[in-house]
Amino acid sequence: MLLGFIVSLVVLLMKMSIGVHVLAGLVFGALVAVHLRQRRNRLRAMMRQFWSAQGWSRRAGRLRIADMVLFFIFINVMVSGVVDYVVGGRGVFLNIGLPQPIRWHGLSAILLVIDVTVHVIRRAKRIRHSKVS
Repeated sequence: MLLGFIVSLVVLLMKMSIGVHVLAGLVFGALVAVHLRQRRNRLRAMMRQFWSAQGWSRRAGRLRIADMVLFFIFINVMVSGVVDYVVGGRGVFLNIGLPQPIRWHGLSAILLVIDVTVHVIRRAKRIRHSKVS
């Protein structure tokens, strides 16, 4: 997944065709879908527990919140990318107090990189020993 994201970023930074960037982004999205499919039992349990008020302060509750934030940012990146494509490259700019306005898609992607990095680092030990079913 990280490789798909990196390829998408490199294509954009090297000012290659936007079509290649879109293709790389779609590959990244497909890999996320595969990742979520592999963890479907965990996702079902998480969704059942989501509405339960108890346990939000415990480790499992915090992981649920972190996973939901990660999913929201991923959806935000995909939607903002589609919007950028539809408006013809003009993009949607956000003025959030920076010296220059920043694209919605760009800001979403930066937040996704940060969150995915934290996601992988925090789960690194379990990732090395996991068995995907």
